Amino acid sequence: MQKTLLALSILSFAAAASAAPDSQETPLHPIKDGRYTVTTGYKHANQKSNDGSKGSIDAFTLYGRADIPLAQQHAVRAELDYAHMSYDFKHNGQTLVDGGKNDVIDLYAGYLYSPSGFKQGGLRVGGGLLS
Repeated sequence: MQKTLLALSILSFAAAASAAPDSQETPLHPIKDGRYTVTTGYKHANQKSNDGSKGSIDAFTLYGRADIPLAQQHAVRAELDYAHMSYDFKHNGQTLVDGGKNDVIDLYAGYLYSPSGFKQGGLRVGGGLLS
């Protein structure tokens, strides 16, 4: 189920990115300019600790966001984050976790409303799924 959900989410972001109009400049606020945008990225983290216990974490996150204006004061936002973590943990010389892995998928969809046409902020209402 998680792999299917992740694959469908990535496919939808890829389709939105390929259909996005080609622009030579990045708008300061994509919704205010009446354009929709797709933002993607990657983060990597590696951490080790040695405070009486020894532990290490290696993690990466893939993320994407699509902002789709519907009218002057209305818009839709969709976000997807996928994180993968690998970790080890020792305490007093005894291995408690060796090669632990954790995958997290976070989906969000929301509606944005701004009486000022996104010039002075607005209201965002939505819901998400975390697995």
